[in-house]
Amino acid sequence: MSQVADVFEEVEEQLRSARYETIIKKGWPYLAGALVIGVLVTLAVWAWNKNQLAQSAKASEAYQQGLDAVGAGDVKTADARFAAVAQDGPPAYKALALMQQAELRLKERKDAEALTLLDKAAETAAKDSALGDSARLKAVYVAFDNASLADIEKRLEPLVKPGRPYAALAREALAMKRMVSGKTAEARQALSLLAISPDANQGLQGRANVAMGVIDSGQAATLPATAKAAAAVPPETVAQFQQQAAIAAAMAQQQQQQAGQQPGAQSAAPAGAAQ
Repeated sequence: MSQVADVFEEVEEQLRSARYETIIKKGWPYLAGALVIGVLVTLAVWAWNKNQLAQSAKASEAYQQGLDAVGAGDVKTADARFAAVAQDGPPAYKALALMQQAELRLKERKDAEALTLLDKAAETAAKDSALGDSARLKAVYVAFDNASLADIEKRLEPLVKPGRPYAALAREALAMKRMVSGKTAEARQALSLLAISPDANQGLQGRANVAMGVIDSGQAATLPATAKAAAAVPPETVAQFQQQAAIAAAMAQQQQQQAGQQPGAQSAAPAGAAQ
């Protein structure tokens, strides 16, 4: 019996070996294909990341050249540098460059062009809530005098929602527009809440109290310029964005340089990829 059992066991082992060989023969093309796809995906991601770093570094340099030209009073050169970044730069740099172009248009009293640029900046930076909302709020200030109350309300509606970075400033601008549009009761109610709102700084709370005093005095409709001047984006806001963008670009450029200097970097990367 033991001999018969040994024979059956030997036959079973041979059958298993044959099945394994059959599985390997049929499955190795799929396995090889999966490995090739994995390698290609890895290389594609690597190349995309490197390209993004290169674009950020290039945009950072051009953007800084634009800022330097502004400081030197060379508006033409500054506008050209910002236009180049707005055309080819990464989204955050595009938005910043468009906002800088808008500032140049405002200095030339071309409010309509500035408004168009700010709207485009807001759309470009849609995924960056802080930067996009900054452009949207600036667009409101540019349109404040000439736009209807309905238009301003439409522009500010998404900005006043809780959690948005400039919700308090947006509520102030909305209250101011309603105040100068004759809806003083609605404006005063919003201002009274703003004056005690925890997300409003002392300066904003103070302006809200002053505006309520203007409403109570009956002079609200005669002060559109004062209302517009009261609602202003702090100058440091855009400066912070610029500083953050510059730091990010510098870090990206440093990482790119380090990647190219690592031992064996040339052999790990595809031929001609690392320069």
